[in-house]
Amino acid sequence: KNIRSIARNDQHDSQEFFQAFLDSLETHTLFYQKLAREMRQVYYQSEIKHSTPFELAQSKVAEIDSVKKIFTGILRSTLVCEKCGCKRIQSEPFTNISLPLAKEFQASASTAETGSRSSPRKGKISVEICLEHFTLPEVLTDPVHCPSCSTKTRTIKQHTFSKLPKVLCLHLKRFDAAGSNKINEFVSFPALGLDLGSYLPHWSEIIQGHGEDETRNSNGGADSPKVLYDLFGIVNHKGSLNQGHYMCRVKFGEHWYNCNDSFVSKAGEGTGENDVRQSDDAYMLFYIQRAK
Repeated sequence: KNIRSIARNDQHDSQEFFQAFLDSLETHTLFYQKLAREMRQVYYQSEIKHSTPFELAQSKVAEIDSVKKIFTGILRSTLVCEKCGCKRIQSEPFTNISLPLAKEFQASASTAETGSRSSPRKGKISVEICLEHFTLPEVLTDPVHCPSCSTKTRTIKQHTFSKLPKVLCLHLKRFDAAGSNKINEFVSFPALGLDLGSYLPHWSEIIQGHGEDETRNSNGGADSPKVLYDLFGIVNHKGSLNQGHYMCRVKFGEHWYNCNDSFVSKAGEGTGENDVRQSDDAYMLFYIQRAK
């Protein structure tokens, strides 16, 4: 009942469903955690007089981690006044990151790193390029009020990740509502070893008082930590802006499988990885953080 708004026959975006489904799981998890606590309290009150400390300890049920805790990271937004260098920071949780796609990404895509395996198709947009552009400092179009200058000034904004989630969901923004079209460009993505360590604030955030051309924190030349992610699921969209069909590709063990409504089949030859990475219509990518 928590997702009735998308349970009708209307068309809905898979990203919208993903968020609604997580919210519903979270609601039910918290409800049953509360119910379990109340049941334990009743049990303790009836048994505490007849149980040893060891038996009471054994009877306690560990609480389940919040569902959103697995998917939630913290996005850090930094604003820097170009006039005085005043730096303001805001943090907000996220369960998925929407990455804009643009034709200009293609020029630099061929030089982007592609994780532990090379891309099966070169010269196209890549997830790494999208992440790089997502975290690059940009000058805001409109001046922003600076508390230090007490006036609106030209301001630089940047996104970095202050906390990375266990499960990372990347949403490729293929639907251009303003242009009334779908972006069908091929986007390459690594199956193994997507490294987000360089997008942590200590290694990439703009430095107070520096110009736009000297914004990246080099951390004294030290290498950024490796925070590696491996792909385990994809949502593909076939169709146009106004209509289409969603399908999934899921990794189980060492093999990839196609999931099309109620039909499940093996993907491609071998493990199916090459076939999966050749997808022209990848829309949502699900990565799990590799154990350190």
